[in-house]
Amino acid sequence: MYERIMERLQGKEIRIAVDATKDLLVNVLKYHPFLIKPNNHELGEIFGKVLESEADIVEYAKKLQEMGAVNVLISMAGDGAILVTEDGTVSSKKPPKGTVVNSVGAGDSMVAGFLAGWLNTGDYEKALELGGYKEDQILTGINGGTKVTTGFGHAAILSHAGTVVEAVKSGAIRHFFLVAGCDGAKPGRNYYTEFVLTLACGKFRFNDLELGEIGGLPRLMDMGQCNDAYGAIQVAVALADAFGCSVNELPLSFVLSWYEQKAVCILLTLLHLGIKNIRLGPSLPAFLSPNILNFLVENYGIAPITTPEEDIKALMNHSK
Repeated sequence: MYERIMERLQGKEIRIAVDATKDLLVNVLKYHPFLIKPNNHELGEIFGKVLESEADIVEYAKKLQEMGAVNVLISMAGDGAILVTEDGTVSSKKPPKGTVVNSVGAGDSMVAGFLAGWLNTGDYEKALELGGYKEDQILTGINGGTKVTTGFGHAAILSHAGTVVEAVKSGAIRHFFLVAGCDGAKPGRNYYTEFVLTLACGKFRFNDLELGEIGGLPRLMDMGQCNDAYGAIQVAVALADAFGCSVNELPLSFVLSWYEQKAVCILLTLLHLGIKNIRLGPSLPAFLSPNILNFLVENYGIAPITTPEEDIKALMNHSK
């Protein structure tokens, strides 16, 4: 796919950055991408080599230039990054001191910072500086928290299915709330801060809150973004199987934060699966005409959000 895209863009003076692996990356080099960004392990895999030093990394980065790349940026997780520019200049940056907990996404954010820096200055050295921070930075969430916990895809949650089932049977877990959908600046979205499994960017209203644990599992589990809705559905189905009931009979409520059209994918998927009593807001989708809304209310029990207190009370009572 990347190869076809770049073929069509040839001769249009469009600079392209490619962050891909193996053949996906190698096959586009003939179109001279402005920037490619493999990590050090991916670079070694391309050439079938184990790269043991920075000199090795630079050597094989230059081979990628010989194959067509203009600039090569190699991310090395906790060891920083090396840049080989179009004129052969080699630069490197180390990350701030600290403990690397998980390097996933570090290369992606570095590419974004690098490109922003180069577009603003045209200076490769300054662009590389913007690929990370010179020193540790403390950034806060909406509620002032400085820590978020992620990684609760369906496989991770289902690996603790026994703990979850026992917690429900013992009464330690009385109800599950799946809060999903989009965030935005529209007044009323603080509703989701007060309403606390979570999914999609609506989670940024509350994912920095410290809400404690139940049986060693966090009360707030971040299952990812909109495209991870499949995983949330798999968890719901697995819970229903474990308790020998339907998803609608689980102590589980869906609250969908509506803002943009991609959230309709989640809503329509849930409706297709027969999920009922979904809360939706703070505004309703524009395509919900009075007739469609009445149909959804009558057949699926869909309702707009009111206040966190009233909705939690109603949803808890409904699941009894």
